[in-house]
Amino acid sequence: MKTQMSKQIGQNLKQEQTKVDALVQQLRSIGKTGSEPDSKQTSTLATLSQLKQVEQQLISLREERDQLITQLNQMKETKQSINNEKFTEAQIIEQQVQLYHQLTGVFWEDDETGYVLSEEIAKPIRFEDSWDGTEQLWEMIDM
Repeated sequence: MKTQMSKQIGQNLKQEQTKVDALVQQLRSIGKTGSEPDSKQTSTLATLSQLKQVEQQLISLREERDQLITQLNQMKETKQSINNEKFTEAQIIEQQVQLYHQLTGVFWEDDETGYVLSEEIAKPIRFEDSWDGTEQLWEMIDM
């Protein structure tokens, strides 16, 4: 949408510049004759004055367009930076989750089973060590 506006403004500028150039040529021819300006020449001078005002407006619109383009580019850069930060943050979180699972021995089996203990933690515990083993197991799970 902004690109279309930019193209439209550019086309309008070219058209107005062509009109201004034509009127300048007419005025130069008036100045060369040395005679008093008639009504057509007077209206041409008035039109030239209006065109100069339009030209100034177009120049200010160009500057405004350039500022908007600059702002748009800055916004794109900011968005890209934010996306990169979020991606990096997601990677860090994923690494932390993997480390947690590795330390606790808990891992994701599948959607049906869910989280399970690794085989090393789930080894059978000898009867005499059952209290100590159970206590250690719960400590590992609670990490």
